[in-house]
Amino acid sequence: AGECSRPFDLLTVFRYLDNRRGDEESTWELGTRLVWQAAEKLAVSGEWLARTSGDDSADRAVGVAEYEITKSTFLYASFGRDFEEKGTRRNLVSLIGITFGFGNKPILTTSE
Repeated sequence: AGECSRPFDLLTVFRYLDNRRGDEESTWELGTRLVWQAAEKLAVSGEWLARTSGDDSADRAVGVAEYEITKSTFLYASFGRDFEEKGTRRNLVSLIGITFGFGNKPILTTSE
């Protein structure tokens, strides 16, 4: 099988979080992420996630850029708006980091 030749990927998520403690209501989340492979080692994406819990609802919108430094090391940056917390105005997402992958990638084999 060859590598994917399409520069766009669309991912969706649907999640239900059941709160069994009883102190908070259960939560529903629905979201999507569109990833554009801008260059061989650069991917840019935008993601949106909506959350509903009882009568409260909020959403999150973030842009992400990822650059492959080596096969197991990536530089990433995120910027956007996170879920709002009651009583606070802190909902900015601003993050830059490096991800290091340790160990070998698993080898998948198929029997013919």
